[in-house]
Amino acid sequence: MQIKQIKQIKTVDYPRLLRQISDPPRTLYYISKENDGDLEENLAANMANTEGNTLEMEAPSGVVPEGSAEPGGLLWRIANDKAIKIICIVGSRSYTEYGQLACEKLIEGLSIYRDKIAIVSGLAIGIDSIVHRLCLRHKIPCIAIPGSGLDSDVLYPRSNVRLAEQIYESGGILISEFEPNVRANVWTFPLRNRIMAGISDLTVVIEGKKDSGTMITARLAVEYNRDILAVPGSIFSVHSEGPRELIKQGAVPISSAVDITDTLGITEYSIKEVSQSLFDSCGGDEKEILDLLDSPITPDEICQRTGFNISKVLVTVSMLQMRGLVEERYGKVYSKLSL
Repeated sequence: MQIKQIKQIKTVDYPRLLRQISDPPRTLYYISKENDGDLEENLAANMANTEGNTLEMEAPSGVVPEGSAEPGGLLWRIANDKAIKIICIVGSRSYTEYGQLACEKLIEGLSIYRDKIAIVSGLAIGIDSIVHRLCLRHKIPCIAIPGSGLDSDVLYPRSNVRLAEQIYESGGILISEFEPNVRANVWTFPLRNRIMAGISDLTVVIEGKKDSGTMITARLAVEYNRDILAVPGSIFSVHSEGPRELIKQGAVPISSAVDITDTLGITEYSIKEVSQSLFDSCGGDEKEILDLLDSPITPDEICQRTGFNISKVLVTVSMLQMRGLVEERYGKVYSKLSL
């Protein structure tokens, strides 16, 4: 990855909820663009600040010794700002289309609250990857916690190295308790799962079998006295075994982002603010069409005013309909936004 440095987090800068669990990590490493300065300058400054003092442990090669999080940055906010709620969203590696659609609906609904939340997942293949990509799409602060060290040579899974780069470039954070060169192993994932559960105000389970890593994260969240929310699924699907079991045990069944924000006690925004957020999340072609819908117009009129061909208009309108932003009646397209 084109990332300058891996840094070690001071214990006082640990995310506030992580400091409260019974088995917090002894060390934490992170990668964040927000306070990524020149490596040599940071090392020199650190040595000057700690002259005459002895560190508890020597930082591994290539790691900047402990330093404070940048005030106002994402790491600082999750360590100090109680108004920022951390949501862990996890699910199966072998997810279903239903699981993906549920994930898309929930995260799109949460996007209006992007200044009040951050979303955590585990950088794994499957639902974790979908969660991270949706956070990037909707500009929601994103925290990735892989089951390996953070060095680009060992970051796991290898297929998600580019995704990790995108999280970094977006201002998100990658966190690990493992030294940078530690490769993923069978024992690293349960340890990683406890960080995910411990760092978060609540955990949302999308899909997962009874014996999955997803359920390990959920059980740890219960142990840490965190709220558990689960997406109900088909009684015929093995991928919904985990959520069904959790709901039987008292997890909150959810069908929308409102179920999550209600549990967190987050105040709802106005309809206009929600509409603006949904508009901002659209692509350029979608925005161009939405801008025309002060009053209902036909697809042909959209073609004339945008210069798009009819095929492009129909596909874009269909995408907007699927997201609930427009509807089509009597041959005309209506906006459902209140801008």
